[in-house]
Amino acid sequence: MATEFVIYTDESVKDGELFSNFYGSALVRSKHFPDVLETHANIKAEQNLHGELK
Repeated sequence: MATEFVIYTDESVKDGELFSNFYGSALVRSKHFPDVLETHANIKAEQNLHGELK
Protein backbone atom coordinates (compact mmCIF):
# COMPACT_ATOMS: atom_id res chain seq x y z
CA MET A 1 0.00 0.00 0.00
CA ALA A 2 1.31 3.45 -0.89
CA THR A 3 2.04 5.97 1.83
CA GLU A 4 0.22 9.26 1.48
CA PHE A 5 1.31 12.48 3.16
CA VAL A 6 -0.62 15.70 3.71
CA ILE A 7 1.58 18.80 3.65
CA TYR A 8 0.21 22.07 4.96
CA THR A 9 2.26 25.17 4.36
CA ASP A 10 1.58 28.77 5.23
CA GLU A 11 3.38 32.06 5.02
CA SER A 12 2.64 35.49 6.35
CA VAL A 13 4.18 38.88 5.86
CA LYS A 14 3.13 41.61 8.24
CA ASP A 15 4.65 44.97 8.92
CA GLY A 16 5.49 46.32 12.32
CA GLU A 17 7.98 45.94 15.12
CA LEU A 18 6.80 42.49 16.27
CA PHE A 19 5.92 40.97 12.91
CA SER A 20 8.08 39.62 10.14
CA ASN A 21 8.08 36.78 7.65
CA PHE A 22 6.68 33.62 9.21
CA TYR A 23 6.86 30.31 7.41
CA GLY A 24 5.38 27.13 8.77
CA SER A 25 4.52 23.66 7.64
CA ALA A 26 3.51 20.27 8.95
CA LEU A 27 4.09 16.88 7.40
CA VAL A 28 1.49 14.34 8.51
CA ARG A 29 0.75 10.82 7.33
CA SER A 30 -2.77 10.85 5.95
CA LYS A 31 -3.82 8.05 8.31
CA HIS A 32 -2.97 10.34 11.27
CA PHE A 33 -4.54 13.46 9.78
CA PRO A 34 -7.97 13.19 11.50
CA ASP A 35 -6.26 12.73 14.89
CA VAL A 36 -3.99 15.72 14.30
CA LEU A 37 -6.94 17.92 13.37
CA GLU A 38 -8.88 16.82 16.45
CA THR A 39 -5.92 17.36 18.77
CA HIS A 40 -5.25 20.78 17.26
CA ALA A 41 -8.89 21.84 17.69
CA ASN A 42 -8.97 20.57 21.29
CA ILE A 43 -5.82 22.45 22.26
CA LYS A 44 -7.10 25.65 20.65
CA ALA A 45 -10.38 25.33 22.58
CA GLU A 46 -8.60 24.60 25.88
CA GLN A 47 -6.40 27.66 25.41
CA ASN A 48 -9.32 29.85 24.28
CA LEU A 49 -7.64 30.50 20.93
CA HIS A 50 -9.99 31.29 18.08
CA GLY A 51 -7.77 32.61 15.31
CA GLU A 52 -5.12 31.15 13.08
CA LEU A 53 -2.12 29.60 14.80
CA LYS A 54 1.38 29.76 13.43
